[in-house]
Amino acid sequence: MIKAVVFDKDGVLLDSEAEYDRRRKVFFAEQGIDDSAFPDFYGSNNDEIWRTVEPVDEARRVELFENFIQRFKNEPMVYADYIYPEAEPALRAIRKAGYMTALASSSPRAYIDKFLAAAGFDALFDYVVSGEECARHKPFPDVYFNAFSALGVEPSEVVVVEDSPKGIAAAKAAGAYVIARRVPSSPGIDQSLADERVATLDEVLPRVRAL
Repeated sequence: MIKAVVFDKDGVLLDSEAEYDRRRKVFFAEQGIDDSAFPDFYGSNNDEIWRTVEPVDEARRVELFENFIQRFKNEPMVYADYIYPEAEPALRAIRKAGYMTALASSSPRAYIDKFLAAAGFDALFDYVVSGEECARHKPFPDVYFNAFSALGVEPSEVVVVEDSPKGIAAAKAAGAYVIARRVPSSPGIDQSLADERVATLDEVLPRVRAL
């Protein structure tokens, strides 16, 4: 019996990955960094991204990341512009139906907190965890094991809603049933490891009830 639904953040609750990618490309161009051979960073964490940009010189890696933060200091991410309109009602409906909810994101805790405050979603999750608070990032399952333990549920009692290949792999490795939310701005991402896919979050509750 399903007892909890655990959500990723970017791509699942808001369509933000394309904007993150745009900002990185702007910065790389301004810094003269050739990103043509970089992998797709969709669903990646900051450590993974900046180790790809500068794999050898740790001091330069830190400097680049700090310069990136400063570059967009006066252009904060306006989360409200990217939140899926059905996100809040879908979360409320899932909780009203008696399921626990959690947020398990690769984002730094500060980013998660800013998103929750901007969206007004603070009261819509029983537990929130950042990948930076775990030993390993997605695609390892640590962030999901952390969430399951905090909620007091077994993997077989959880549905995870994800979008990225890394996130889906992490949730599957944790033993959960995975629903992939299609992402309008990134229709080509590989979601083949998911158990099923939905077009919007409105579809999640009926699927959870059917399990």
